[in-house]
Amino acid sequence: MKQFRIVPTKTFTKDFKKLPSEMKKRVLAALEKIQQDPHRGRKVKAVETGEWRWRVGDYRIRYDVEDQDIILLRVRHRREIYRSL
Repeated sequence: MKQFRIVPTKTFTKDFKKLPSEMKKRVLAALEKIQQDPHRGRKVKAVETGEWRWRVGDYRIRYDVEDQDIILLRVRHRREIYRSL
């Protein structure tokens, strides 16, 4: 099985720091699942950046998969995540 490498962007890190502590734990657990198989997330249609999304409660993680790297772009509330990319 391929091992993917997590690569957070500055924007993702900034978003992550703003999350409530309980949501940070849930996001970290989700990142472990994404790292095992990033294609289990849902594909976002008609976008060039942030092609993949992963649902964590009312929050979404947007990311791209490039070769063996998972580029983490944003983590925000579902009402805000699609406006920012």
